[in-house]
Amino acid sequence: MERFDQLIHEQLLITEKMIQLQKEIDNSQQTLKKINDDGACKEDLITLLMKIAKDKKNFEELQYEFKKRTDEVIRCYRDDKEKHYI
Repeated sequence: MERFDQLIHEQLLITEKMIQLQKEIDNSQQTLKKINDDGACKEDLITLLMKIAKDKKNFEELQYEFKKRTDEVIRCYRDDKEKHYI
């Protein structure tokens, strides 16, 4: 069960990172809308768009890692369960 607990802890850390990244993406999108409405220069808009794209890419990578680790959590749980029945 120790490995299972470790995996669950890692999943929680990934989830926290995903939540933080989503907040940053949301804030950046709100800022983008505001500065676009205010008539910001193209450089500012491009910089913010690049940050949003980078954050979204990082978020997608975390989603992939989360799914991969979820599969590992399930395998670990099943293995532990089988050991208790043998």
